[in-house]
Amino acid sequence: MAGSQTHGFDMVIEVSTATINNLVSGIFDNEGFLGSLFPDSYILERFDLATNFNRPPDVPASAENPVELIASLEFGEENTGQLRIVAGMVVDRSDEDMDLVQIDFKDHLFVCELSIDGTSIGLVNTFVANRLKEHSIPLIPIPVNRSSSDTLDITRADLKIIDDSTDEDGDALGVMLTFGGGTAGNLGAFNSAFAREGAGAAVAINFDWLCRNIGPRIEESIGLSEGAFSNCRFRGSHTIKDGVKLTELDIAPGDDNIQVSGKVKKSGTCYEASGEIGARIFVSIQAGELRVRFETDDPDIDVDIPWYCYLAGGILGALGGILIGVISSIVGAILIPLILWIAQSVIESTVSNIAGQVTDAIGGAGVTVPLVGVGNVLDRAFIDDLTITYDLFPEEYAEVKSEGNLTLRNGYFLDLDNGIVKSSNFSGAEFQLEGTHVGRKMKTLCGTSLGAGRLPDFSKARRFHLYRLTYGEVNEVPFDQVAVYVDFPLPWIEDKYVCSRRVFGAKTSDGCLSLFQIYHVDDSNYYIRYRTYQMESSTVRIVGSFRCRPAWANFEVAEINYTSAAELNSHFREKVQLEFDDKSLDLIDKVEAIRSERVDEKQGLQVALKSAIPAVDAKLEPLYGEALTLDKQFLDYHKAVGDWLERRVPERKSKTGHFRASVDGDAVVSSVNWSVDGHGLKPETEGEVRVQGEVFEYKTSGNYLTLSSNSGKEMEVPIKVIVVTEKGSVFTEIRCVPFKNDCGYTVRRIPLFMEYIEKFSSEFGIVKARSKKPELIVSR
Repeated sequence: MAGSQTHGFDMVIEVSTATINNLVSGIFDNEGFLGSLFPDSYILERFDLATNFNRPPDVPASAENPVELIASLEFGEENTGQLRIVAGMVVDRSDEDMDLVQIDFKDHLFVCELSIDGTSIGLVNTFVANRLKEHSIPLIPIPVNRSSSDTLDITRADLKIIDDSTDEDGDALGVMLTFGGGTAGNLGAFNSAFAREGAGAAVAINFDWLCRNIGPRIEESIGLSEGAFSNCRFRGSHTIKDGVKLTELDIAPGDDNIQVSGKVKKSGTCYEASGEIGARIFVSIQAGELRVRFETDDPDIDVDIPWYCYLAGGILGALGGILIGVISSIVGAILIPLILWIAQSVIESTVSNIAGQVTDAIGGAGVTVPLVGVGNVLDRAFIDDLTITYDLFPEEYAEVKSEGNLTLRNGYFLDLDNGIVKSSNFSGAEFQLEGTHVGRKMKTLCGTSLGAGRLPDFSKARRFHLYRLTYGEVNEVPFDQVAVYVDFPLPWIEDKYVCSRRVFGAKTSDGCLSLFQIYHVDDSNYYIRYRTYQMESSTVRIVGSFRCRPAWANFEVAEINYTSAAELNSHFREKVQLEFDDKSLDLIDKVEAIRSERVDEKQGLQVALKSAIPAVDAKLEPLYGEALTLDKQFLDYHKAVGDWLERRVPERKSKTGHFRASVDGDAVVSSVNWSVDGHGLKPETEGEVRVQGEVFEYKTSGNYLTLSSNSGKEMEVPIKVIVVTEKGSVFTEIRCVPFKNDCGYTVRRIPLFMEYIEKFSSEFGIVKARSKKPELIVSR
């Protein structure tokens, strides 16, 4: 039922406990934030964080949305400790243009308990609690337009910690959104998380909200009167083309799809013909793109010929050729293009645009300076309501000393601090690749420690993940953790070595933390990507930029561009190919499972490897092979007509920049002083300052500076910050920040139906309707 997942809200973002734990871990690690909470005599070397959304028993009954953070601590001189924090999550509405979801230590710190070596130290605990109350952790900034009635403007964000009471125990942070024209739903109904299919985050879209968006756009595009398609239902008679009239159109949610049905009529001398078709639209993420596919029922064509025409033999004979054209005009020229247009231009464009809006919101684009940025990748999508899942992870925040790709030959030596490979041992080398073939191993050298434990994918691993590893217990990476040698042919694998793509961690001879991955192997080489982090040192940087608040209503259309289906399909096929290549090599877990069961026969291994590639048709014998798998995925999401892209220039009163003095290392800040274009700004003040004759409004607040101007002049704004630490050290940073006037953005445009038909006729010449799915035969 529409709205069942969202409980009456227009849209709901859910973020898993594990994802929040990663984001907060990144924030605690960034700039030595967690270490800065302790007195100077306690030097934090590493930590591991656990986040819990189950309501703790020791918080007040009045406490709303408490989250428990438990940090295991390691200090110098082998001291260990634990810091337990319980604080409330709140929505800060102090900014008229933003609702900020944050962990509020300032006003909602319920518990702060510190023990060191098993002992609670009252004075230190009070010190940490007081330091903690100086901060809040921003997680998700939501741009809002509180008074808007536009269905694409967010007017309010609410939140709830969802303590999942089901067997799934899928605790999550829920951020509930209301859009223009909508009303808030029932917060109290969120007692369990919705299906995220294991993803780190998901967005559920209420189908009623989708109808509020696509209804007016379908009316405008087809030429229906205002309100004729309200609630995604049309009944009437509207001429579309060549005398074909639309009489019925319905769009409704199904169990795991969107159901579309349409009916048209056409009449002429001695005949009245009607056509009806039903389809199911499925939304998913394919090769990183949001795409739709659909299944259709057989078109139902009915031709009614009055009795008196049968008496006129000449007329009836002439009708033979006419009716063939009538059926073609109903099915090929109207019904099939109508379904394609609704699926690929209306629904796909609308959902793709809103997915982009949510992505901007999750990433904090243009509204604040998050302590750690959030990267996100569309993961999958399904209908129930319409749900899009995201793979959410902290963006890189720590300073990188060295990174890149390199080739390590058998017998050679590797230095991860500088990315150097040599044929003989040298000062600073961390590893040697010993042995040959399947007997190879990467062996640590003097001063290097290999980490034991699992790490995330290379692109998502961050410095705090390396803290969780245990170092020094192992001193080599054996071949069977790197790859499997396949000495028999497999149709989809050309290489003899199937790589595990496992990510490893190490402490280098210079004391730096590093991660590396062997992504390809041949008889002579390991091909390695690596990233080594700089050791902590106190420095200051100015982070932030001028950005426009995303505007989804008040805008002018600057230009409209069309990209052909042929170009889009070619690009999509390349992405599917890359994704297929990744999946075809990602089989190490299956191989490890076989080995654990002591099944060493080649035939058993081959069958298991094949089972990792899904069969093309469950009714047939399993079919394997690159071409079949690729073609099936490609054809399911093949576009019949291209995309229209619309460049929008929003109306704006000002352009705002949020800046932060980022102090890396364990330095405790005593004072921060900002200046703009040589004009000193007093701490904790608001006012005006001129830059190249243009007026900027400013606000200083500790490490933060906000600048805003409605100037149309493009320029660079010189910003300077002076930071003084408690120990008297002084750090200075100057940065020139571009102030540009372009606030435009690009969205998918829904074309008029007649525009779509024109492109459909020119790019695809023949349509053959068959059961389940229309087959597009001729592509120009």
